[in-house]
Amino acid sequence: MRFVDIEGYDVAKETLRQMACTGRVPHNLLIEMEDGMPGIALSIAFFQYLTCSHRSNEDSCGVCSNCRKVASLTHPELFFVYPVVKASGATNPSEIYFESWRDMIMEKGALYDHSDWLNALDAGNSQPIIYAKDAEYIEDKLSRTISIGNWRAIIIYEPERMSIDASNKLLKLMEEPPQGSLFISVSYDTERLLSTVKSRMQRIELLPENRQSIITSLRKYYPEATPAAIERAMLRSDGILSRAIKQMELSGAAPDFFVAYKTLIQALLQRNVANMQRLAETMSGKGREWVIAALAYMEDSFRYAFRAGVCSGIDESEITSEELQLVTSLEGIVTVDTLAKIFELLEKAIRHVKGNVFTKVVLFDTFMRLTSLLTPAIKMKLLR
Repeated sequence: MRFVDIEGYDVAKETLRQMACTGRVPHNLLIEMEDGMPGIALSIAFFQYLTCSHRSNEDSCGVCSNCRKVASLTHPELFFVYPVVKASGATNPSEIYFESWRDMIMEKGALYDHSDWLNALDAGNSQPIIYAKDAEYIEDKLSRTISIGNWRAIIIYEPERMSIDASNKLLKLMEEPPQGSLFISVSYDTERLLSTVKSRMQRIELLPENRQSIITSLRKYYPEATPAAIERAMLRSDGILSRAIKQMELSGAAPDFFVAYKTLIQALLQRNVANMQRLAETMSGKGREWVIAALAYMEDSFRYAFRAGVCSGIDESEITSEELQLVTSLEGIVTVDTLAKIFELLEKAIRHVKGNVFTKVVLFDTFMRLTSLLTPAIKMKLLR
């Protein structure tokens, strides 16, 4: 994995290059990001740059022995720790899922998120965690002499999912690792990290890419796509390319998302609990990825409903005429006071679905809470 293989994030790349070139490499890095950003890819590219035999000022060479080993994830001094399921009895839980981890990275490059890892794990309804045994496994690796070159890297994905025992054991290892040993933690929920762990990390924050960067990247991946399709994917990506690509991949499902949203709005307006329950069952049957994308679509639609009530118009490239007609019907219901609460509810639902909470229960609870939130405004509109 070279820096050039990762779209965007030029500031983070330059920070990592400068660390390597000046020799000021902290032994404990924390990459803070949003889910779907290429934190793991940047970590791998950084280690490849550190160990490259013929690196330039910009990137690793990609062809030397070390580069080839890092790129194929076969370098003997590159280790990964990540949350897994059903591995409480394993000596090194992460290792038993390494093939699934490697396959995901080889297939998707820098473009994956937590839900992709859940799929690779075949997690079902199990909650993945980082076990304390992984900390013991790392301790054993750190006790050995570096076999090739001068660097060893331990890359930890989602350190916020460490058990308390794992956190305490890793804390001791992170305080004074052996010379040349580098911890890189990649997290999108740093608030859940123990403060004692965070205090020992040097942070690099990944920021969303700008509008034009996402559009340019999408045109590379989808040269035949219409400008309107690319624009819609960009607007729904929050500046994260992997999300934009998933939007493009799910663009064929947009009519189904619209039907689900229309069903929800009709049930809300009628306060029809039975229809909400049926909708939750129908949606949950389509799989976690579909549900997450549908909830993101609903977020956008509620945003458009708010804009329809306060703005003179919405650009036709953003939504279809059917979508516009539906969101316009919510004028006066989605207000500045309710919009933030709607987003809070839907974002919470997305987090729970990503975290493998029972999808049907999450959806029905969210629909009921939306009903409670919007009923006063619906009543006021009906009385006008």
